[in-house]
Amino acid sequence: MAALACGSCVFLVGFRSSVPAVPANAVAVVGHDVITRDELSAAMKAVETLGVLEGEKPPKQGTSAYRSFEVQEVADLVNQAMYEQEAARMGVGVTPKVVAASLAKIRKQKFSGSEKKMRAEMKIDGLSQAELDREEIVNLTEANVERELDSKLTITRRAEMAYYKAHESSYTTNGKLASFADARAAIEGTLLQMKESAVLSAWEKHAAASFCAAGVAYGTGFRPPPSDDPCSARATGR
Repeated sequence: MAALACGSCVFLVGFRSSVPAVPANAVAVVGHDVITRDELSAAMKAVETLGVLEGEKPPKQGTSAYRSFEVQEVADLVNQAMYEQEAARMGVGVTPKVVAASLAKIRKQKFSGSEKKMRAEMKIDGLSQAELDREEIVNLTEANVERELDSKLTITRRAEMAYYKAHESSYTTNGKLASFADARAAIEGTLLQMKESAVLSAWEKHAAASFCAAGVAYGTGFRPPPSDDPCSARATGR
């Protein structure tokens, strides 16, 4: 396998020599994951239920709005699959045990440890256990990836001083400029946030590029438009 470097992270590419075939019951294939029509239907149902709870009217089947909704959900599922597989390769993947522990923590903190209360809330939200598990996997995976990338970031004193000099007005109150020492913590936080965003964006593009080169295929009629497609030039930077 070839390695593609990006800052402090490494992405594996060339893991597949040919574009995967999409089974008849699937809408897409991402690496070793097959996204089935049933998974797409479940994802769409969960989003529709949430929308209804928020006062939104779901699009009718057969309309262009429904079609746009459908391919957007395909794009989301493809993105999730890429994220999860890249996270696993980085060593920060999410296991069923971790998901169970996280949900147990939520149950304890939000529902006083009551499974019955938690199930009642899930019913209101229209969530099955499988859908709740899926949501938690997505949330934990994204958090793990960001934490791993952020752990390798550093901000030099020179960069902090340069930012301070270029933004003195931001650290001036009633005509008095705060000292660099007093402003340094805030400056470091600002620069870290900027760097975190840039590194995550680069990671997402390289991760998408490594899969999309030969590891992603869509079923007929399920490829999202370029504005939403995780494998578009906009998303991969290529």
